[in-house]
Amino acid sequence: MKKRAYLSPTRQRQADETRTRIAAAARKLLEEHGYAGMTMEAVAQKAGVAVATIYAIFGSKTGILSEILDAARFDDSYQNLVR
Repeated sequence: MKKRAYLSPTRQRQADETRTRIAAAARKLLEEHGYAGMTMEAVAQKAGVAVATIYAIFGSKTGILSEILDAARFDDSYQNLVR
């Protein structure tokens, strides 16, 4: 029996919002306390999620940093330069 695909726009939106909230919290901690101060526990507390959620989404502290750097590279100022 073939499994039916599970597609939920609402669930996807919530997952995207959680990812964005975690990245924003991590960026704020990085700006305020540096890389060493951006602990997974601190990010989780600031984002209002469990530490396990962060690991499930990003895999590691380096994964979060990669997300922050990608966002910085391709933010609005970058898009304006491209235009």
